[in-house]
Amino acid sequence: MEVNGPGGVGGSSPVRSIQTSPVQSPAASGVHGLEAPRDEVEISTAARLLGELQNDPAVRAERLAEIQTAIANGVYETPAKLEAALLKLMDEIRRGAV
Repeated sequence: MEVNGPGGVGGSSPVRSIQTSPVQSPAASGVHGLEAPRDEVEISTAARLLGELQNDPAVRAERLAEIQTAIANGVYETPAKLEAALLKLMDEIRRGAV
């Protein structure tokens, strides 16, 4: 007795024969002037304003003063910040970045 699988379809013969054609260069095919696709980035107005704010010396000085006060009061380093820093470090070690 010979078993050919479900429905009588058997073997590993291809459904359709594979046909290949040689690759033509753009010059050989008559196609000229093609350019590779280029990436583009559009930055929103809100993002531009945020970038300007972050680079504003007055805003940076204000944030620096907040951090200095928190450090002086002993409340800057919290367990949550320490945990986040350790997780980031472990992730970098796993990726081989350290």
